[in-house]
Amino acid sequence: MEKEYIMDVAQTIKSQLFGTTEISVLMSWGIEKFIATEYKDMPALKFKVNGRLFTGIVLIALNGSDYYEIYLIDENGTFIKPEEPNGYKFESLILDMIHLLDTCLPYEVVREKEFAPVKNK
Repeated sequence: MEKEYIMDVAQTIKSQLFGTTEISVLMSWGIEKFIATEYKDMPALKFKVNGRLFTGIVLIALNGSDYYEIYLIDENGTFIKPEEPNGYKFESLILDMIHLLDTCLPYEVVREKEFAPVKNK
């Protein structure tokens, strides 16, 4: 797997994490550092937390383009396995929302400058 792809996915995961979680919650986790990595042939973001409910490593991996897999590794290096799926990736294609608009103005852009989804790399 290409290093650049892993870095892009890790940055996307981090951006989504910070974009959807209140800063006070993130601060309470006691996050120490972020590391872009690969886990089970999946690009991932790994970080250490020192929170009230959990202390150890959190690993968020992108499984294809469908969903994220979230792994918790305690201070002893033991994986904590969830009983059911614990991470989801929600995305919509803008074309699926056109019917919700009162008006729509399509325009053309230079693909290389304006279109760069991580999952197509």
